[in-house]
Amino acid sequence: MSSLYTHSLLSHSIAKFVMQKIVFCGRLVLILAFFSGCDKEKVSEDAQITLGRELFHDTRFSSSGEQSCATCHPDGHTDNRKWHFPAIHDSSSGKPDSLKTLTLWGIAQTGPPYLWSGRTTGLYEITKLYTDTIMGGLASHEELEALVAYQKSLVAPSNPWIRNDGELTMEQQRGKKIYETKGFCSPCHPAPTGTNGFVKDIGTGGFFKTPSLIAMYSKSDFFHDGRAKTLRDVIHFYIADPENKLRDHDFIINLSDQEISDLIEYLKSF
Repeated sequence: MSSLYTHSLLSHSIAKFVMQKIVFCGRLVLILAFFSGCDKEKVSEDAQITLGRELFHDTRFSSSGEQSCATCHPDGHTDNRKWHFPAIHDSSSGKPDSLKTLTLWGIAQTGPPYLWSGRTTGLYEITKLYTDTIMGGLASHEELEALVAYQKSLVAPSNPWIRNDGELTMEQQRGKKIYETKGFCSPCHPAPTGTNGFVKDIGTGGFFKTPSLIAMYSKSDFFHDGRAKTLRDVIHFYIADPENKLRDHDFIINLSDQEISDLIEYLKSF
């Protein structure tokens, strides 16, 4: 008789199930088992962070009872989707602006501003805005402090584009040189987070915060409105510089196809 173990990230517990039967039904696999026992992990995590993690995945702040913070920020990252929230998003030409979900990974290192507009700086205030206004709930001071603590604890997982020895590949090394020189990337996107935190107009329809480049390998639909579907599209936008925003600062980018490919490889290493 085999056993099945499940791990709960939120409760830090490991549950044991004794398997009775496995049934194959087309593409579905049904496992019939009964609960055998549960053990709690010994963790050294701060209790406030643990509470924040539970609240982050809880739907208690949602007026519909269907959404949590993790709905748009799975694992604290981004769902790579666009949303329109009247409380924080404006309208352009009579149409509501739908903006990309920003990642929360590394937020303690990237710091404010936390919104694309850059108009609100405090993470506590931003969190309260989301729980009480956007989601329609009501969070206590203790709950907000816990949510902030959890968000500040979020870091990106191991990057699959980084070699085990931590060294850059030849392509990434070439891309890094381009990033720091003729690509003109580092002035606004300095390592290691890839953001200077400034709000700028780069020709995408207004002033928006410079987003971090953390976990670029896992992102899609770039810029505040998701207009660039791939990193190559992003680079081509900067090369074209349709509104001369870069040229006005003497940033003229000319890259070959190989240099663009090398730059993309380096961007994925963030």
